[in-house]
Amino acid sequence: MAPTFNLIDEKWIPCVPTGGGTVTEVGIAEALMNASEYQEIYDNSPLVTVSIHRLLLAILHRACGPTNLRESRKLVRNGLPVDEIRTYLYKWYDRFDLFSKDYPFYQTAGLKIPNPSALSRLANEVNFGGIFDHSADDGTPAYLSAEAARLVVAAQSFALGFGKSASATIGSEKIEPPYSADAILLRGLTIWLTGSSLLDTLLINLCPDDPREDDLPAWELDAPHKLRDKQVNGKRMSISARGIIDRYTWQSRLMRILPTQEESKVFVKEVFFTQGREADKSPHDPMKAYTRSEKEGFVPISLSMFKASWRDAHSILSTNKNEILRPAAFNFVAELLYEGILESDATYTVNAVGLATAPNKAGKFILWRHDRFTTPAVLLKNQDLVERLGELLGDSERVGSRLWEVTRELCKAYLSMGERKTDADAVTNLSSEIDPRRDYWSKMEGHFHTLLRELPKDKDAAGKQWNEAIVREARVAFNKSASQLGQSGRAIRARAKVMATFDLNRTKSDKERSTKSEEASNDRDE
Repeated sequence: MAPTFNLIDEKWIPCVPTGGGTVTEVGIAEALMNASEYQEIYDNSPLVTVSIHRLLLAILHRACGPTNLRESRKLVRNGLPVDEIRTYLYKWYDRFDLFSKDYPFYQTAGLKIPNPSALSRLANEVNFGGIFDHSADDGTPAYLSAEAARLVVAAQSFALGFGKSASATIGSEKIEPPYSADAILLRGLTIWLTGSSLLDTLLINLCPDDPREDDLPAWELDAPHKLRDKQVNGKRMSISARGIIDRYTWQSRLMRILPTQEESKVFVKEVFFTQGREADKSPHDPMKAYTRSEKEGFVPISLSMFKASWRDAHSILSTNKNEILRPAAFNFVAELLYEGILESDATYTVNAVGLATAPNKAGKFILWRHDRFTTPAVLLKNQDLVERLGELLGDSERVGSRLWEVTRELCKAYLSMGERKTDADAVTNLSSEIDPRRDYWSKMEGHFHTLLRELPKDKDAAGKQWNEAIVREARVAFNKSASQLGQSGRAIRARAKVMATFDLNRTKSDKERSTKSEEASNDRDE
């Protein structure tokens, strides 16, 4: 008997129960129709977490809209329509079987490639220094059906480009795909809001959208592989996104997983895998934030290996449409706040998932991360507060830069007093060893959460508290780093030499505001 694993009923989506507790796996139907019983979707891989959110949102858009703000208001007030969701899911039930012969979920029926790949190829977690270890006796990692389902969904969102794509056949059709290209979410941060439950999360991210007739999810297409990239006269031909549902269910790769049955369990070790659709890079993904570039127009805000996303919070939250295109859920929640449908004292968690590349090496990913910070709802609609937040974060960035400068000065002074060579590389290497910015930014993150909480209450008091924390944490971090040079006479003299220039009592922006205030006072006196 052929194996079957239908994602509607089978348990594969990792959910945290309301109130916390052990993560439990549920099917699509359970996750959507009993969403209030779960706190959130959470997988060890942030790439899986965000990909499942997009899948569920695509289903909801097809099952219950909303196509306009009026329908959105109704959903937020009344919750998700269980009957409509159930009707939709079971209408397309056969299209959600992971191992279906005719319509394997998120895969290409009849796809064959001369040499299959290990399924672990789909797992960026494995390829970038992984978190899974399911090695079989023959050394090929083996995955249970639920794990395979998560890998397939995440790979369609995060597959890495570069390299020649495998030739393949689909039924009797031979295809020669163009070179592999990045998947739809690989570049830039993917951002969404979470509320107090999975139900709240789905509702506030289910933004109104009036789709084109051809904006359909992959499972509603009889032959989704026909949208794949092709080569015509040596030139790549791609089909642009037809809407947000198309983006949410983007088929970045043509693939077909190969299940094997061992006693009562089904395992997956191998997959047929080749290029599907290259990413549509236009700035219209509702779960991305874009910033204006003079040369390229709007480009996605990306994850930095050296910088947590909260340090760009002012950009992500900004309502300045001339410079920033923020995630659609932010604008949607702001509208609901203006109308009084959501409480102004509510709080939401901003989630940002992304992969970071090595410096100057766009094709080499070295880490992936899921950053979070909780924001009062009012910051989603009050640009004045966001601009003040930007000023305060700018203060911390300037001090962070000064920390690095003074650390280099310290190391240069220390090396010049000894026998070691004082070339630039030696200074940089020693500075990197004792770099105080790691401790500084780690401590400032805690203060940032306090700042967000207090800013809407009293922005002046919150700003004063923040800048006091900047100076305090910078001094502590620098002293801790400087102590790593030891207590020799040379180290003591080097510290004494640089401390005279290490003035952090007042940040630059504070000085500027003080100067402007003094000038205004003088004008009034005159």
